[in-house]
Amino acid sequence: MPSTSIDSPGDSAVLTPEKAENGNVAGRVARNSIGRYNLIQKLGSGELGNVYRARQWGIDRDVVIKVLPKRLQEDGAYLERFYDEAKTAGKLQHINIIKAIDVGLSETGHHFFVMEFVEGQNIKDLLECVTAFEERRAVGLIIQVVRALIHADTRNMFHGEVRPENIHITKGEVVKLAGLGLAKELVDNSLQRTRALLIAAHYVSPEEVRGETKDIRSDIFSLGATLYHMIAGATPFEGGSAVEVLAMRLSEQLKSPRYFNRGISDELCHVLERMLAREPEDRFQSPQKLLDELESVLEGRELRSDRIESSQTCLERESTAALPLLSPTTRNVSAVATRKPLNWQLQRRRVAAPIVTRRFKSKGNRRGQKRSGSQAFRSFSIGLAVGLTIISGLVMAYFHFRS
Repeated sequence: MPSTSIDSPGDSAVLTPEKAENGNVAGRVARNSIGRYNLIQKLGSGELGNVYRARQWGIDRDVVIKVLPKRLQEDGAYLERFYDEAKTAGKLQHINIIKAIDVGLSETGHHFFVMEFVEGQNIKDLLECVTAFEERRAVGLIIQVVRALIHADTRNMFHGEVRPENIHITKGEVVKLAGLGLAKELVDNSLQRTRALLIAAHYVSPEEVRGETKDIRSDIFSLGATLYHMIAGATPFEGGSAVEVLAMRLSEQLKSPRYFNRGISDELCHVLERMLAREPEDRFQSPQKLLDELESVLEGRELRSDRIESSQTCLERESTAALPLLSPTTRNVSAVATRKPLNWQLQRRRVAAPIVTRRFKSKGNRRGQKRSGSQAFRSFSIGLAVGLTIISGLVMAYFHFRS
């Protein structure tokens, strides 16, 4: 795939760090390379910079390059961590982890991080095409993520941002976890921390919401929230805003995934309860223990871990009033989608899907209207506390930048 100058007509997809940071570069000579890499296409952008697909000179292979934004390139403390963790990431050699290839400073003054290019889709994209994954397939994919976390844990590393968009699946059903070893921004920056929480509101752990220290057990919670989304076909902690979603995990409970899909096994619900425990001490204490239980679910063996108390988990213990097993004749797309493995030529979401989603939400709304006054007040109080925390973070960041 040949690279093209950004000044070429119709070439809006091919961007450079200069264009990404400075906007219009009319009248300037545009560059379309960084270091030994020819930029081909901008793939996206985030808190830690812009991401490009590129071609490596000499060996003619496609790679992904993350170019740090200007504010981080001027942060000496962050750059020191960036290079230290990039070296550590280079030592992570595992089939389920996207490989770190290179790190450096270009002749144009841009710090960059080069990773393996994966041909495929991430779980977030797949969930936009189907309502839910079949249980065995979902567990098989999550097991591969757990193996990646085990590899990182043995090197005293954790991910910190496990969520569907960071889990890529190749056409051969091999999972590749992205983002391991890429230094996250220092938590002293209240504004960036708040923005990161809001972006990943459905998947962050309770300790992250409370501003406490994260570790590998935080990854286990986030992976549990991702697995819930995969098998239930509904994002965890549905709310009207990101702030409300963050507040809910401190007091509210998720509906059992069997509420949406009665075909999910009791054993998997058992494992999910522990993955989604509110306190890190009540979760699986290592990804290896989680792997043992997920493999037991897959192979039909008896689980080793005891069931935790319902008050200790974010997952609601299933009630006798749960929905009955739905058949395809009910036009429930999630029931149809979970009965057969997803082939790579994904079907587009059927017209009935939004109807089903609205039906579940409307039922949830009716139940919400019946909550007692004390429950409503508790939810309001928690939401207010989280909102005030976020606002104070924004105010602190504002005065920090002004100074």
